[in-house]
Amino acid sequence: LDNLHYIACNANTSLKVILSTYPGPVSHVAVQFPDPQFKKKHHKRRVVNSGLMDVLAEGLKEGAHVFFQSDVEEAAAQMRDRADLCEYFKREGEYTARDEMFDAAACADGSDDSLWTNDGKRAKFSGGSDKQPADYGDWLMGPNPIGVMTEREVQNTTLEEPVHRAMFVRTAQPVTKAQQVPSEESVDASAEDSARST
Repeated sequence: LDNLHYIACNANTSLKVILSTYPGPVSHVAVQFPDPQFKKKHHKRRVVNSGLMDVLAEGLKEGAHVFFQSDVEEAAAQMRDRADLCEYFKREGEYTARDEMFDAAACADGSDDSLWTNDGKRAKFSGGSDKQPADYGDWLMGPNPIGVMTEREVQNTTLEEPVHRAMFVRTAQPVTKAQQVPSEESVDASAEDSARST
């Protein structure tokens, strides 16, 4: 292939420059099995945050796809729900049903740790069913839509372990979103402004 390139970088600091200087349109961005950063104090290091979604919205053209997948449901859910809150992306494909007790805003901002076990799996269940679902749902159905499996996917498939996926497409106009989750930067700035005014 002469149109496939790999770049080793910190996406949170380098992606804006890469997208703005790339000599053509970028059609796909994939975030696959990122470090889940299990410790709460390290969650700020997770690669998909509101800042990264803003860079993708600015740097990608209409019709470009952003694909997320992880075998850690907590990390995948946060990527998916943060993308849901970005007004220039909409989901693509069919999704499994979402558990009604699972709040998207709490997942996107990481405010409800009781949802997860220490290894990023579902921690509590709703309803009184004897058969509890393995996860909170709301995952892209079917195989990897890119068509090329990572080594981690091959391993999970062999072990019959789940891989949680979501696919988004860049829209030309903002998509109306029901909720907006403030970025970490805006929360910090608001706290500093409040401290100065008192």
